Amino acid sequence: MWVTFLDSFNGIPLQVWREREWDAQLFSDAAGSSGFGLYWEGRWCAEEWPSEWKGGGRSIAFLEFFLLIVAVCLWGWELSHSRVLFRVDNLAVVQMVNRQSAREAGLLQLLRVFVLHCLRHDIQFSAKHVPGVHNDIADALSRSQWERFHGLTTGVALRRIRMPKALWRVGEPGCFGWS
Repeated sequence: MWVTFLDSFNGIPLQVWREREWDAQLFSDAAGSSGFGLYWEGRWCAEEWPSEWKGGGRSIAFLEFFLLIVAVCLWGWELSHSRVLFRVDNLAVVQMVNRQSAREAGLLQLLRVFVLHCLRHDIQFSAKHVPGVHNDIADALSRSQWERFHGLTTGVALRRIRMPKALWRVGEPGCFGWS
């Protein structure tokens, strides 16, 4: 049955959700020279890149995609059984998420980890491009602009979550035995 289905499946899902039907929207930003920021309904995470990642040959697409894994690892249990829209300011990452395909080996490794975490938590996902000028909160976090961040989130109950250091290994070549 599945072989027959897969042979004729055109890759287009039968159900397409409109933005208002998403259970959660997460915003992310990677600033190549400084760090990253993630934001979801008052929850946030911001870290500086490790020294070996700064200028270490990782593309901005790699850095931006890494954030999606961090988000799912941090908040996956809260997002279980939901539809999540990742708002990303990098078109290459948006395409990788939506097509579930990557050409570069390092990005494919990240994609596999991301999809496995989403499957474990029963998270249905998609990504949409958000222009950098409209990604203010995540941008402020990625650049450690704390006054700007707090000004943008006035009146919001904020909850910072630190990224476990072990997650940095996800971005290392050969992690999990995949090349």
